[in-house]
Amino acid sequence: MSDDQLQRERDLYRRLLDLDGERELGPLLREALALIVDITGARLGYLELHDESQHADGPRWSVAHGMSDEEIADARAVMSRGIIAEALATGQTIVTPSALL
Repeated sequence: MSDDQLQRERDLYRRLLDLDGERELGPLLREALALIVDITGARLGYLELHDESQHADGPRWSVAHGMSDEEIADARAVMSRGIIAEALATGQTIVTPSALL
C-alpha cells in the first residue's frame, strides 16, 4: 500500500471518528458516504438502511452522492437484493464494481 493511500485511510478513520458528535442521522449518513466515496475514488455512491422490524417496501434511510433523483430511482429499481442478502448472511462487506451488474 502506498504512503498516499495509507494517509487517506488514516484521514478517513479520523474523520469518521469526528462524526461521533453528530446527533442527526441524515447529516451523518451524507458525511459518511462522502468520506467513503472520497477514499475509494468513486464518482457515485448510494447508501440505504433498512429497519428489520419494519416491513416497508422502501429504505428507512437513504443518501446518495453525485446522483440525480432519476439515477437514484433507477438504482433502487434494479438494486440486487441478492447482494444485500449475501452481506446479511455472511456478515461481510460485498465489494463489486457495479451493483447494477
